Amino acid sequence: MSKIRRDLEKAVTQALAHRGPALLDVMTAPQELAMPPKIELGQAYGFGMFMLKAVLSGRGGELVELA
Repeated sequence: MSKIRRDLEKAVTQALAHRGPALLDVMTAPQELAMPPKIELGQAYGFGMFMLKAVLSGRGGELVELA
């Protein structure tokens, strides 16, 4: 297990063990896709439209970065 993952697990454990509110600040990649636990038809449609518009407007490189 990587040091980053161990550090993250330790921080989450400490935050959850704290009595009262806790704030956990985590740095992530800005282009990282956040996937919902359940994808609905409207969400898939919206993402497909985003991809189509990106390709048609010459921004297909954004899709490569996103992948």
